[in-house]
Amino acid sequence: MSRRLANNCVPSIDRALTIMEVLADSKRGLTNSEISRKQKLPKSTTSYILRTLEQRGYLYKDHDSGKY
Repeated sequence: MSRRLANNCVPSIDRALTIMEVLADSKRGLTNSEISRKQKLPKSTTSYILRTLEQRGYLYKDHDSGKY
């Protein structure tokens, strides 16, 4: 779900919302690596975004499978 950013978008917020949309479309959840590949983002960037969203209560991580 790659989109072109509008001139006034905040890239980090756009990435976070796109990650949430990708996860919402996933029936069984995705790992950090899978999200990173799908969004063509560095794993570290994806990890920081996922961790923040999890800490804020927007996502849940299944620690057995590693999927969000």
